[in-house]
This record gives sequence, structure tokens and C-alpha cells, in this order.
Amino acid sequence: TDDLRITYHLAEQGAINNVLISNPGAYDNISNPQTIFVRVHYDPNKNETLDSEECIRTDISFNLQVNLNPKVYSETIDKCATNFDVEFDLTEKEKQITGNDNTILLRYFASKIDITNNTPIPNPTQYKPGQQQKTIFVVAEGQNKCTSMVELKLNIIMYDQINKTPDSIEECEIDNNGFDAFN
Repeated sequence: TDDLRITYHLAEQGAINNVLISNPGAYDNISNPQTIFVRVHYDPNKNETLDSEECIRTDISFNLQVNLNPKVYSETIDKCATNFDVEFDLTEKEKQITGNDNTILLRYFASKIDITNNTPIPNPTQYKPGQQQKTIFVVAEGQNKCTSMVELKLNIIMYDQINKTPDSIEECEIDNNGFDAFN
């Protein structure tokens, strides 16, 4: 109700003595986990003073817990091809991305907008980027539901851009033995 004043404190004695956390809306924890104590004050006259007809509770607490984001690593997949119609298995680098941590769940996104819209690549084992270089965004979720993001770079190495009939390299003989050092 409007008559309840709720405040937060670093210790139960602080809740009893009304020693407040000064700015609970922007509080940085000082340990992990950290117990926060709550004072609930029935204050119908809203004077923030414990009057004789009012009551308080100070036996309420909760923990602040900061969970770590999963540790993940960026990777690259290179494929040789003669055109851009190349299929990539994005999952082939999962062990490298997760550092072999099989508790991390990976989802693959074609753009950061897709991450915002929660539109992952529907079949990451059969992905066609349609361009020579493409960055895939990989969102990793740990068991604690915390997430990290890394990039998976896709490169198509185009073989038909390679000169298939290079010119001969010729040297003039120096010592008439039919051999020479080519640099």
C-alpha cells in the first residue's frame, strides 16, 4: 500500500537502525553474492519517523548475485569454391567458439538487427551467405541465462579467380649444369 515505506540496508542491524543504502536504484554490489536487508515501515502519516502507532519489519532479506557471461571466442570458416553458391555448416566451429564447454547454447544470426528481433538463422548447418565474405553473429547463452556475442567470419575463396595458365619462369644458365635457383 501507499502507507508502506520500503528501504534497503547492508546489514540487518542497519535495517533496525534505519541506516540506508543511499541510492538503491544505482547500487554497485560490494561482494558476490551479497545479502541486502529490507526494512518495511508502516508510515501512514509519511513523516519517515517511527511513531508509536506504526510498526516495522526488518527480518526480510534477499541476495544480489552477479553471474558471469559465458566465455566465447571468435572464429573463421574458409571454403574454396568456384561461385558464391556455397553452403556452410556454422556449427562446425562450436567447440572452438565455446572453448569446449558443452553447457553453452549457441544461436546464429545473420545481422545485429536479427539479434534484436530474435530471428536466428533457421538451419545453421546449411547456411548460404550468398557473398564472398559474411560475418555471422553468434549469441552464446550459459546455464545461468547470461549471454555473450562473438563473430563467426565466413570466407569463400574463389578458385575461378586464380590464373590457371601462368607464364613460365625462365632463368639463364650460370654454370652449364642445367640447374639454377629460382626465387
